[in-house]
Amino acid sequence: MNRTNKSIWLPLLFASLLPLSALAGSDHDHDRHNNSSQHEHAEDHDHDHQETVELSADMAAAAGITVTQAGPGEVAHSIEVFGRLVIPAEKKARIQARFPGVATQVGVNAGDRVAKGQVLATIESNDSLRPYDIKSPFDGWIQSRVANIGESSGESPLFEVIDDRQLWAELKIFPRGRASVTLGQTVHLQIGEISVQGEIAALLPAAESTPFVIARVPLNNSDRQLIAGDLTQAQIVIDARTAPVVVANNALQIFEEKPVVFVREGNIYAPRPLVLGRSDGRFTEVLEGLQQGETYVVDNSYLLKADLEKAGAAHEH
Repeated sequence: MNRTNKSIWLPLLFASLLPLSALAGSDHDHDRHNNSSQHEHAEDHDHDHQETVELSADMAAAAGITVTQAGPGEVAHSIEVFGRLVIPAEKKARIQARFPGVATQVGVNAGDRVAKGQVLATIESNDSLRPYDIKSPFDGWIQSRVANIGESSGESPLFEVIDDRQLWAELKIFPRGRASVTLGQTVHLQIGEISVQGEIAALLPAAESTPFVIARVPLNNSDRQLIAGDLTQAQIVIDARTAPVVVANNALQIFEEKPVVFVREGNIYAPRPLVLGRSDGRFTEVLEGLQQGETYVVDNSYLLKADLEKAGAAHEH
């Protein structure tokens, strides 16, 4: 089976990814005579052309196809663990009334941002009949509010204030991994669609009778995209070595039963078969097939693969 070079048309990338050979005005001009078309079709089968895709820079950008240069990089040996995001203990406060009384003013609602020292409510003491203020102990947000004007305060918390601009990832380390995990190790975390990196800052025992220890990883959450309670999958890097050429794992495709990346030269993209070495789930060592400095597709290479497969299916006889 032989295939000719093809040109991606942008609508196909987002629709059905039909074989490019089916496009009018591209490889076959429908205004040509049938004999001429048949002659060209026969020539396609007489010559073994390299499978490639031609794509302009604008089309590539619109399709989200991005590239990078192959080069050296670290391939890590990691262990996989799981855990949950929590708010640091000192950044959670459940605020009660100091003395029993009646709420005469309540100035905040759940979800409000508050500053350290800001008055949250005013309580009139049952004993002295004098009012006193309840204030926020730190900058943060009102997580919950129970206090209402006219209601008596008791021993239950009236407000819960949190500051979640830094979170902890608390990872469970079971016995088989304990000997390998130490302070300062790099951790790659996947939380839903968000990927973050941190370091182990503390190792602490879990509750009594649990068969694991907790590795705590502080995470910057100043944009508040992470939510306390989220589950996380994590790779703790045990050791790493530098390989002369590595590729990002999301660039790899299986094409004609071989691992490939799509190499770009100008506007031409071609699948390049690779011999692969060690992988850490993020990057993979390349033993053969790709040289330092060559440009390969990182994101959305599956579009190029799909187009070649569709085009090939259309030319099979």
